[in-house]
Amino acid sequence: MRTCAAGLAAAPDYLELSARPLQPPATATRLDAVSGALVGPHFSLGFSAIEVRSDLPPELGGKHAADGYEFLIAYGTREPAFEPVPVPGPSMTAMPAVRVGELRRLLPRQANSGDSVLVSVRKGQSALLEVLDAGRSLTYNLRTGIRGPENPAGFYRPRVVEMGDARTAGKGTVASGDVEVGIDFGKRSCYLQPWTAATGWAADHRIFLECTDLRVTVDGPGRPGTVSQPETFSLELPGGVKVPARTGAAHVVLFELPDDFAGAELTVDPAGVRLGDDAGAWITPPPPKKVALFIRA
Repeated sequence: MRTCAAGLAAAPDYLELSARPLQPPATATRLDAVSGALVGPHFSLGFSAIEVRSDLPPELGGKHAADGYEFLIAYGTREPAFEPVPVPGPSMTAMPAVRVGELRRLLPRQANSGDSVLVSVRKGQSALLEVLDAGRSLTYNLRTGIRGPENPAGFYRPRVVEMGDARTAGKGTVASGDVEVGIDFGKRSCYLQPWTAATGWAADHRIFLECTDLRVTVDGPGRPGTVSQPETFSLELPGGVKVPARTGAAHVVLFELPDDFAGAELTVDPAGVRLGDDAGAWITPPPPKKVALFIRA
């Protein structure tokens, strides 16, 4: 190991979360957009390269590692490949830490896109970046650039699902007269989510499809009416497998699906709209409508 003047060696427990732009040298191991990503419900980090070196970058003072130690550096990128999907409700903090052996040390603040992580370890030792988000610890090996097996694969794939024109409007009849029902999704897009605020984490190899901004109108006897989501909304997957919606929030439709979901046909059936007591049961409900769902490229 090369020697250095007194005072130019970093402490053996050196750890830094740096917001300064750091340019990885040619000797660093480059990471593609997927392997360099660490994503949770409330955060998204991306690293363009990792490196093992004996001194810090010049931008951070260039100090050498202590005797028997070396630095692991994950170089942040300000353009991560995956962004967290907007989550309704109050914001949550996803606090990062670095684990070296049995020692776990919190970083001083929440990590942001573009941050680099630098840590001193004994030669050959690994360090894990850990982010606790929604009760689950998500990890990234700062020596190898490999995510831990607890990271849901559903975060690292296209997650925006578009729908065709889902507006459904039609007349039906009840004993007391005609009823017109309108159903629409204002944003006409859904999101694949390994975690939702309403249900928590999906099971292994499963993912939630969450469609928001549901709007239902009833004109006639029985208004305003309520929606039985499992009866009103269902998906037909390739191969003919049918999946009813889960009972959820008033303006959200939620499905639980295999995490290799690639598209489906949505059926919107106004017969699932339950009218008020003054209307009674449907005699002839409005006709259903089928709408294609496809993943945005």
